[in-house]
Amino acid sequence: MDKNQLLQAFQHYLDSAPPEFEAVSQGPDLSTLLAEMAGLRSEVKTESRQFKTALEEFRGVFETLQASHDTANRALERSASECRRQNRELLRGLLLDMLDIYDRMETGLHVLENHQSGFWGRKAHTAFVGSVCEGQGMTLRRLLQVLARYQVQPIEALGLPLNPHTMRAVESASDPAYANGTVVEELRKGFTWEDELLRPAEVRVNK
Repeated sequence: MDKNQLLQAFQHYLDSAPPEFEAVSQGPDLSTLLAEMAGLRSEVKTESRQFKTALEEFRGVFETLQASHDTANRALERSASECRRQNRELLRGLLLDMLDIYDRMETGLHVLENHQSGFWGRKAHTAFVGSVCEGQGMTLRRLLQVLARYQVQPIEALGLPLNPHTMRAVESASDPAYANGTVVEELRKGFTWEDELLRPAEVRVNK
């Protein structure tokens, strides 16, 4: 069979092919394809709008949660600050009470040290007063150690110029041995607490 005969046979085969074969070989028409593409585009737009709406709702919820978190943090900080302030005020009152005890004990020690013998024998009296003074002095030193644990320190004033920030002049003296404005005696010891003044020293100042 020559080439012409083969071409004629193939043409005859194509002309006699069933309709189903033609439909499969031709595929969907252009209008159907465009309709499907339009439908797909519409679905994409709908899903995009839904995603955008969900994103905006999530952003609103996140901003609300963030604002609530910030508000809660500020409230906690204020509460903690107020609690620290109250605790510090309570501790300050306790420390001042301890200083009042210190003053009373120190005054008692000075009285004992300057006390004159009375109806007792001088030797027995001296021994008794000496033992009491020793015990009183040990108690005072122990009290100062307790105060030091809370960072309470005595203010050095004797022999120094008057410092109006830490000292208060309640009496004056005229002593040529001291320069003008110098503290010649501590009437009540002053103390600092951490970085602030707990109690000013009451002093006698030379003029």
